Amino acid sequence: MKKLKVENLKPEMITGEDVKSEKGMLLIGKGIILTDSIIRQLHKAGVQLVDIEGEEDASPVDLDPDTIRKIKVEVEKEINLKFQNVSHNLHMTELKEIFLEYLINERLK
Repeated sequence: MKKLKVENLKPEMITGEDVKSEKGMLLIGKGIILTDSIIRQLHKAGVQLVDIEGEEDASPVDLDPDTIRKIKVEVEKEINLKFQNVSHNLHMTELKEIFLEYLINERLK
C-alpha cells in the first residue's frame, strides 16, 4: 500500500484506508473503488494523499515541506480533540505524545 497524491489517483484504484477530511469526518471508507467523480470530490475536499491498495510498485511520494506540515497539523488536531478531556493527567499526556508521533510517522509513509 502506498500514499498517492490526489492528482495521481486513477479510476479503478482501491482505497487502502479510510479517507477523512481535515476535521476528521469520514469521506470514503477503506476498500472503495475510485471513480472520476470520487477523485474530483476528494480534490475539492482538500485531501492531499490517499492510501491505495496494490501500489507497492509505485514510486514513493516525495512530500514537500508544506504537505508534511499539513499532515502534522491534521494529526495534531485529531489527537488533541481525542485527548482534550484528560489533559490534566500526566500519563495520558505522555500517551498522547506517543500516539501523536506514531500517527504522524504512519501518515508520512
